[in-house]
Amino acid sequence: MFHSAKKVFKCSSCPKEYTRESYLKNHLIIHTDKKPVKCTICYKGLNFKRNLRTHLLIHLGEKSFKCDICLKMFLLKFTLRRHLIIHSDKKPFKCDNCSKEFAPKSQLQSHLIIHSEEKPFKCDICSKVFTQKSILQNHLLIHSGKKPFKCDICSK
Repeated sequence: MFHSAKKVFKCSSCPKEYTRESYLKNHLIIHTDKKPVKCTICYKGLNFKRNLRTHLLIHLGEKSFKCDICLKMFLLKFTLRRHLIIHSDKKPFKCDNCSKEFAPKSQLQSHLIIHSEEKPFKCDICSKVFTQKSILQNHLLIHSGKKPFKCDICSK
């Protein structure tokens, strides 16, 4: 009976559809900035209580899943499976704008910002904005006075 029920409750922000209004209301939280569940260790906000159990593994869990290729350890079997793609020649995620291919979906998502006008990463010190978090982090070195790199020739 349940699998044959019509999905009449449709999300206005994405293609998801649900058989019950309560399921839709629960789903709608992901489209907001609301993070009502807090980690008691690092105070990170999370959308759902079920995500807190997985998040707590970061603090308390033992990394028991090992990549046989690079020996990197993972908390979750799912994360290990996702990681294994980087060791293959498979790049299943392709950019529709420039045809560049990526192994993990997260790299494609980061890459897509380059094709947009969006610059979601802002320096809290000088307000300069960047397309990628890694570029912002590199920029922050200017403000810190730290010089983590040395010249191979003169060691400065």
